[in-house]
Amino acid sequence: MSSGLNLLPSSAKFQAERTRWRKVVKIYLWSLGAGWLLLSVGIFGSWWLGKLGVEAAEKKYNKMLANYKALASEARVNEKLKYETKKVGEMLGERFEYGKTIKKIDELFPSQKVTIEDFQLKDRTKFMVKGTVTDGPDVDDLERRLAEINGGISDFFSKAKLLSLEVSGNVWTFSLEVEIK
Repeated sequence: MSSGLNLLPSSAKFQAERTRWRKVVKIYLWSLGAGWLLLSVGIFGSWWLGKLGVEAAEKKYNKMLANYKALASEARVNEKLKYETKKVGEMLGERFEYGKTIKKIDELFPSQKVTIEDFQLKDRTKFMVKGTVTDGPDVDDLERRLAEINGGISDFFSKAKLLSLEVSGNVWTFSLEVEIK
Protein backbone atom coordinates (compact mmCIF):
# COMPACT_ATOMS: atom_id res chain seq x y z
CA MET A 1 0.00 0.00 0.00
CA SER A 2 1.18 3.30 -0.87
CA SER A 3 0.02 6.35 0.85
CA GLY A 4 1.82 8.86 -1.29
CA LEU A 5 4.84 8.79 0.83
CA ASN A 6 8.10 8.97 -1.09
CA LEU A 7 11.04 7.64 0.78
CA LEU A 8 13.60 8.20 -1.97
CA PRO A 9 16.39 10.59 -1.29
CA SER A 10 15.95 14.02 -2.81
CA SER A 11 18.77 13.52 -5.32
CA ALA A 12 17.01 10.42 -6.62
CA LYS A 13 13.75 12.31 -6.75
CA PHE A 14 15.44 15.09 -8.68
CA GLN A 15 17.05 12.50 -11.01
CA ALA A 16 13.66 10.79 -11.64
CA GLU A 17 12.00 14.15 -12.34
CA ARG A 18 14.81 15.09 -14.66
CA THR A 19 14.49 11.81 -16.61
CA ARG A 20 10.75 12.25 -16.89
CA TRP A 21 11.16 15.81 -18.23
CA ARG A 22 13.82 14.62 -20.67
CA LYS A 23 11.37 12.09 -22.05
CA VAL A 24 8.67 14.77 -22.36
CA VAL A 25 11.06 17.25 -24.07
CA LYS A 26 12.40 14.50 -26.32
CA ILE A 27 8.85 13.55 -27.39
CA TYR A 28 8.03 17.25 -27.89
CA LEU A 29 11.18 17.86 -29.97
CA TRP A 30 10.63 14.74 -32.06
CA SER A 31 7.01 15.78 -32.63
CA LEU A 32 8.07 19.31 -33.53
CA GLY A 33 10.79 18.00 -35.90
CA ALA A 34 8.37 15.55 -37.51
CA GLY A 35 5.81 18.34 -37.87
CA TRP A 36 8.40 20.62 -39.51
CA LEU A 37 9.54 17.77 -41.75
CA LEU A 38 5.96 16.98 -42.80
CA LEU A 39 5.26 20.69 -43.35
CA SER A 40 8.45 21.07 -45.42
CA VAL A 41 7.61 17.97 -47.50
CA GLY A 42 4.05 19.23 -47.96
CA ILE A 43 5.21 22.70 -49.07
CA PHE A 44 7.86 21.26 -51.39
CA GLY A 45 5.37 18.76 -52.82
CA SER A 46 2.77 21.51 -53.39
CA TRP A 47 5.40 23.73 -55.03
CA TRP A 48 6.56 20.87 -57.26
CA LEU A 49 3.00 19.89 -58.27
CA GLY A 50 2.20 23.56 -58.93
CA LYS A 51 5.34 23.87 -61.05
CA LEU A 52 4.33 20.78 -63.07
CA GLY A 53 0.84 22.25 -63.55
CA VAL A 54 2.26 25.59 -64.68
CA GLU A 55 4.64 23.87 -67.13
CA ALA A 56 1.76 21.81 -68.57
CA ALA A 57 -0.38 24.94 -68.85
CA GLU A 58 2.49 26.81 -70.56
CA LYS A 59 2.94 23.96 -73.07
CA LYS A 60 -0.79 23.96 -73.77
CA TYR A 61 -0.79 27.76 -74.05
CA ASN A 62 2.19 27.79 -76.45
CA LYS A 63 0.56 25.10 -78.59
CA MET A 64 -2.74 27.01 -78.69
CA LEU A 65 -0.88 30.26 -79.41
CA ALA A 66 0.93 28.63 -82.34
CA ASN A 67 -2.43 27.31 -83.63
CA TYR A 68 -3.98 30.74 -83.18
CA LYS A 69 -1.14 32.44 -85.06
CA ALA A 70 -1.49 29.92 -87.89
CA LEU A 71 -5.27 30.43 -87.96
CA ALA A 72 -4.84 34.20 -87.79
CA SER A 73 -2.44 34.10 -90.71
CA GLU A 74 -4.78 31.79 -92.61
CA ALA A 75 -7.76 33.99 -91.76
CA ARG A 76 -5.87 37.04 -92.98
CA VAL A 77 -5.06 35.26 -96.25
CA ASN A 78 -8.68 34.07 -96.55
CA GLU A 79 -10.01 37.57 -95.88
CA LYS A 80 -7.65 39.04 -98.48
CA LEU A 81 -8.65 36.34 -100.96
CA LYS A 82 -12.33 36.98 -100.21
CA TYR A 83 -11.84 40.72 -100.75
CA GLU A 84 -9.95 40.20 -104.01
CA THR A 85 -12.58 37.70 -105.21
CA LYS A 86 -15.28 40.25 -104.45
CA LYS A 87 -13.40 42.90 -106.43
CA VAL A 88 -12.95 40.51 -109.37
CA GLY A 89 -16.65 39.64 -109.19
CA GLU A 90 -17.54 43.33 -109.27
CA MET A 91 -15.24 43.88 -112.24
CA LEU A 92 -16.68 40.88 -114.07
CA GLY A 93 -20.20 42.11 -113.32
CA GLU A 94 -19.39 45.48 -114.87
CA ARG A 95 -17.45 44.02 -117.78
CA PHE A 96 -19.09 43.97 -121.18
CA GLU A 97 -19.30 40.44 -122.55
CA TYR A 98 -18.43 40.67 -126.23
CA GLY A 99 -18.60 36.92 -126.83
CA LYS A 100 -22.18 36.61 -125.62
CA THR A 101 -23.22 39.65 -127.67
CA ILE A 102 -21.48 38.42 -130.82
CA LYS A 103 -23.20 35.06 -130.46
CA LYS A 104 -26.58 36.79 -130.07
CA ILE A 105 -25.89 38.97 -133.13
CA ASP A 106 -25.06 35.80 -135.06
CA GLU A 107 -28.38 34.30 -133.86
CA LEU A 108 -30.26 37.51 -134.72
CA PHE A 109 -31.71 36.02 -137.91
CA PRO A 110 -32.77 32.38 -137.83
CA SER A 111 -32.93 32.05 -141.61
CA GLN A 112 -29.89 30.52 -143.32
CA LYS A 113 -30.40 32.82 -146.29
CA VAL A 114 -29.67 35.95 -144.21
CA THR A 115 -25.91 36.45 -144.15
CA ILE A 116 -24.30 38.91 -141.78
CA GLU A 117 -21.40 40.52 -143.62
CA ASP A 118 -20.16 42.95 -140.96
CA PHE A 119 -21.07 44.37 -137.58
CA GLN A 120 -19.48 47.16 -135.58
CA LEU A 121 -19.78 48.20 -131.99
CA LYS A 122 -20.97 51.81 -131.62
CA ASP A 123 -21.09 51.72 -127.83
CA ARG A 124 -21.88 49.13 -125.16
CA THR A 125 -25.48 48.78 -126.23
CA LYS A 126 -25.59 49.64 -129.97
CA PHE A 127 -24.32 47.65 -132.93
CA MET A 128 -24.31 48.37 -136.65
CA VAL A 129 -25.10 45.20 -138.60
CA LYS A 130 -24.65 44.86 -142.38
CA GLY A 131 -25.78 41.82 -144.26
CA THR A 132 -27.36 40.34 -147.36
CA VAL A 133 -30.52 38.39 -148.17
CA THR A 134 -30.66 36.24 -151.31
CA ASP A 135 -34.40 35.97 -151.78
CA GLY A 136 -37.42 38.27 -151.52
CA PRO A 137 -39.43 36.18 -149.01
CA ASP A 138 -36.43 36.21 -146.70
CA VAL A 139 -36.65 40.01 -146.62
CA ASP A 140 -40.10 39.48 -145.10
CA ASP A 141 -38.44 37.32 -142.41
CA LEU A 142 -35.96 40.16 -141.79
CA GLU A 143 -38.80 42.67 -141.38
CA ARG A 144 -40.74 40.27 -139.13
CA ARG A 145 -37.68 39.81 -136.90
CA LEU A 146 -37.22 43.58 -136.62
CA ALA A 147 -40.90 43.92 -135.66
CA GLU A 148 -40.46 41.24 -132.96
CA ILE A 149 -37.46 43.07 -131.49
CA ASN A 150 -39.20 46.45 -131.49
CA GLY A 151 -42.35 44.82 -130.07
CA GLY A 152 -40.41 43.65 -126.97
CA ILE A 153 -40.62 39.92 -127.75
CA SER A 154 -36.83 39.45 -127.78
CA ASP A 155 -35.10 38.72 -124.46
CA PHE A 156 -31.74 40.11 -125.53
CA PHE A 157 -32.45 42.94 -128.00
CA SER A 158 -34.42 46.04 -127.03
CA LYS A 159 -34.62 47.99 -130.30
CA ALA A 160 -33.74 47.56 -133.98
CA LYS A 161 -33.83 50.18 -136.73
CA LEU A 162 -33.41 49.51 -140.46
CA LEU A 163 -31.02 52.15 -141.80
CA SER A 164 -30.81 51.08 -145.44
CA LEU A 165 -32.16 48.42 -147.78
CA GLU A 166 -30.92 48.09 -151.35
CA VAL A 167 -31.60 45.50 -154.00
CA SER A 168 -29.24 44.47 -156.75
CA GLY A 169 -30.60 41.69 -158.93
CA ASN A 170 -31.72 38.96 -156.56
CA VAL A 171 -29.53 40.10 -153.61
CA TRP A 172 -30.85 42.48 -150.97
CA THR A 173 -28.26 44.40 -148.93
CA PHE A 174 -29.34 45.88 -145.62
CA SER A 175 -27.87 47.92 -142.82
CA LEU A 176 -29.48 48.15 -139.42
CA GLU A 177 -28.80 49.40 -135.93
CA VAL A 178 -29.48 46.98 -133.08
CA GLU A 179 -29.66 47.94 -129.42
CA ILE A 180 -29.22 45.31 -126.69
CA LYS A 181 -30.82 45.34 -123.24
